Amino acid sequence: AEESRPSLAALLLDPSFWADWASVVGLVGLVIVFGIAQPVFLSVANLQALLLAAAILVVLSIGQTFVIATSG
Repeated sequence: AEESRPSLAALLLDPSFWADWASVVGLVGLVIVFGIAQPVFLSVANLQALLLAAAILVVLSIGQTFVIATSG
């Protein structure tokens, strides 16, 4: 049996939707605001710098996750 999907209006009024997606919506909103305020923010060079800076945290978090998942 097929389940009917809720309408967009019903989805946007559902508090559990916002509990799940609030951080993503907030991040997209910040990128839009900073992209409008400073066009350099969305440049390729800046995005590369952001990814390079985040790479260190990603490697560390993967290591921590591995330690936690293996109990020690």
